[in-house]
Amino acid sequence: MRSIQVNYLRRETLVDANDAICSAIARLPIFKHYQI
Repeated sequence: MRSIQVNYLRRETLVDANDAICSAIARLPIFKHYQI
């Protein structure tokens, strides 16, 4: 667990993951119906 935390749970990887999730949500067909 320690090596996973050190290697993957960094600010940069969390930001990249968040960007990927936000981009995927923005591509959903229903997204255009919401004013976020």
